[in-house]
Amino acid sequence: MVVLLADVAQAQTAERLRVESGAPGVGIGLCVGAECRVEVAGLREVGGAPVQSSDAWHLGSIGKSMTAVLAARLVERGQVSWEEIGPLLQHRAGYPANLSWLQRVRYSGERAEPMADRAAIAARAKPGAQGDYLYSNLGYIMAGHLIEQRHGAPYESLLHSELFGPLNLPSAGFGPPPTIKGHRRTLFGALRPMPADPRSDNIQAMAPAGKMHIALPDLLTYLRAHRDHDPLLSQATWQRLHAGVVGDYAMGWQVTQEGLAHDGSNTFWYAAVFVWPEWDAVLAITTNAPYEERVYFAVRDAAARVGNALRAGEGISALSP
Repeated sequence: MVVLLADVAQAQTAERLRVESGAPGVGIGLCVGAECRVEVAGLREVGGAPVQSSDAWHLGSIGKSMTAVLAARLVERGQVSWEEIGPLLQHRAGYPANLSWLQRVRYSGERAEPMADRAAIAARAKPGAQGDYLYSNLGYIMAGHLIEQRHGAPYESLLHSELFGPLNLPSAGFGPPPTIKGHRRTLFGALRPMPADPRSDNIQAMAPAGKMHIALPDLLTYLRAHRDHDPLLSQATWQRLHAGVVGDYAMGWQVTQEGLAHDGSNTFWYAAVFVWPEWDAVLAITTNAPYEERVYFAVRDAAARVGNALRAGEGISALSP
């Protein structure tokens, strides 16, 4: 069961985060066992309508774990091997962190053809030595290209058919969310909403590295699939995706003392997610604020407060009672 809270008097955790972060709008979702709660507070954009629990939020690099799950589906079918795709998903394939400025310009705009663009990017990509960790968006573009090579279909349609559909995530998609706008900081320090067009996100070819959006109830469903080792994948495959010691980067996840975590931003939104098996819990925090120090620490503080409450045995009441 998911309890949806949008009233400020009830959504106390979300309202505190909105105030501390300075974000126009925020959302927080928590599941403990099968019981879930979603809170939202603030506005869809500066001067706009209130945020709703059904609104989708941009995930940024949180979407990398979705690419890893898609890759795992193909590994289980024998269409690709861990030896080929694992280093890409763990940022150990030797690729640079990002595309060059010229590449981002070349493959931008409405004319973009993501599958063809990824193939062109892959043809020019030059990895360094494998083994050392280097966080790489380019590496995830390469993973998406490898998936497309082996399956024959575009990455975006595969993610719908292999993940969004089977887990019943109807709000999941790509690009700027349909109702909430991201924001940038003007020269005078004010937050300005971004337009609902390609300027509000990375180029389409970067989808495997993180262009996804999703509503909080569906995001919690996705996180629970990781926590519960959903039948979408075998137990052994889930363990392979999440394997690592504290401080390691697994496949789409940072391994932490409590479990798994990842954050994401395309610079106009900021979000963070957590999977905490010890407390049978998952947590998602979303904002439509740019990635800034104040927002980052407000999100971290909110997650720490929820974690401390779970550690004290408060269960779902770790979010506003």
